[in-house]
Amino acid sequence: MRTIRQDMIEALGRGLRAAGPEKDKMLSFLGSLQNPDGGFRGRSMASDLYYSVFATEPLLTAGQGCDQSALAGYLKTIDTSRLDFIHLCCLIRLMGNLTLLDEATTALLKERLDRFRCEDGFFHHVEPAARGSVYGAFMAMGAYQELNCASGFGRVETFVKSFQNDDGSFGNDVQTSMGTVPATAAAMVMLRQAGCAVHPASAQWLLSCMTDDGGMAVSPVMPVADLLSTSTALHSLRLAGVDVGPIREAALRFVSGCLTEGGGFQAHAFDPAVDSEYTFYGILALGNLGE
Repeated sequence: MRTIRQDMIEALGRGLRAAGPEKDKMLSFLGSLQNPDGGFRGRSMASDLYYSVFATEPLLTAGQGCDQSALAGYLKTIDTSRLDFIHLCCLIRLMGNLTLLDEATTALLKERLDRFRCEDGFFHHVEPAARGSVYGAFMAMGAYQELNCASGFGRVETFVKSFQNDDGSFGNDVQTSMGTVPATAAAMVMLRQAGCAVHPASAQWLLSCMTDDGGMAVSPVMPVADLLSTSTALHSLRLAGVDVGPIREAALRFVSGCLTEGGGFQAHAFDPAVDSEYTFYGILALGNLGE
């Protein structure tokens, strides 16, 4: 089975092909975000590991627009002891993309990652606690896959299903039991990666979050769809083998409406901000809506 990153890269490739004449503008926008130090900026001018992941993966998938040597140089300047959990996972993913994970580096990064384990053996997206979170576990699973030690990431089904609600949705952690699209999508992907069945109610719940404009809201009680929820829902539905044909046309209208003239995507039509994260999700959505 492909890893979490490999599944996303395959979808990004489909998305870039589906973008047609808009593809070059998307790649040009992402390429323009690379700083002289080799990293990519987000919503400030400073290079950031988090936004660098979202910028580089479409560029590397397309084979253009990214100075890989400069990016590798930037990664080598990072003090791993100062990284929080999310940025450490991003560093690992970037190094996996650039095939920089030699034996010594892998051992160091695994030791750093292990420090963030919660009392239950999993990971929380903010800080170590008694229990991990769905998002934290999702990020950690991807990181351990890159470090080629995913076999040590056990009990996934029991952990993930402890956050499942009666309607099939998943909450992110013990503080937020209400189901959300990102948490449900992440849970579905993790269950698939662990070789576990995904309950049909989870897919139906995701589909229930679709709004009149064709996008997915973060939950059925939210009135406004957003690109992150739409993209992650579509990705998990496709991986689960759900036919998205009946919603394809409406979803494409929503995703296309988030694309700006400059080639970047925004969260929704009312959000003026454009960045690499939402551009990644826009391309990913296109890839999971492809025939």
